[in-house]
Amino acid sequence: EAREKGVLRSYKINGIKTINVLLIPALTSLVHLLIVSTFITFSAPVLFDAPVPSNYLSLYAILVLGSLAFSALSILLGVVAKDTKVTVLLAQVIYLPSMMLGGLMVPSELMPENIQIITRILPATYFMDALKNFAYNINGFGAHSLIILVLTTIISFILAYFLYSYDKSSRRYSIKLATIIFIPYIFSIIVLR
Repeated sequence: EAREKGVLRSYKINGIKTINVLLIPALTSLVHLLIVSTFITFSAPVLFDAPVPSNYLSLYAILVLGSLAFSALSILLGVVAKDTKVTVLLAQVIYLPSMMLGGLMVPSELMPENIQIITRILPATYFMDALKNFAYNINGFGAHSLIILVLTTIISFILAYFLYSYDKSSRRYSIKLATIIFIPYIFSIIVLR
């Protein structure tokens, strides 16, 4: 919306760097996530008898990494989409299956094996696996999940930076080039068979 209304063009005119335009949404999302997560982490065991994390430092480290990975992916979607409607559609293609199949609503262990393999293309699968493995000591892919989340963050930010434009007239979006982000997930499916 900011691009469509010319707000980003005024950023360019005033000398605001591209990296700042891309990082500010990621950092604000991270701050909000940490505030809400802290509230949930300490209130859920009292209110709902939820399990307590075995390692709070790992919990927060994975929350930070997951937030950065999801934010970077969201920023990439916003950069490659030609307008707000396409952004919403692209986000739904990734995030709705992530919510339903990535282990957020139903534990991945309860899904059929074929579905478990397919869900490895979703970022939420690795986030949930890392949380279970490092914050709650439940075995999973382990460090592999952390590597995928780090690669997602790095590749998404690099692609978003490369494909970013301040206004419609200088658009360099390419959904085809942005599909590079799926390489770590496809590699993971092949390696973790």
